[in-house]
Amino acid sequence: MSRLKSVKWWFKASLILITGLSILLSVVVGIAYQKQDKLIQDALTTLNEGFRGQFILEDSHISPFANFPYVSIDPENVKLIIPSHEFEYELRLF
Repeated sequence: MSRLKSVKWWFKASLILITGLSILLSVVVGIAYQKQDKLIQDALTTLNEGFRGQFILEDSHISPFANFPYVSIDPENVKLIIPSHEFEYELRLF
């Protein structure tokens, strides 16, 4: 009977661990989707601070499972505006 109790204990512990990790992953993905606009805007602000031009995004999407375990960001209609003395150049990147 002792072996059966040991197997049950390991099964319950494994089930609790897998359930806990699944819930944690779900919460992290949910937060990333909920705050994706703020995350992208913060990254864009940081990028523009150290650059002479200005990057502009129309929209973006976060794909947490496209390159798992890395999170992918899909920018749409990226523009790079480079100011000069006489003209303002616009370059479409995506």
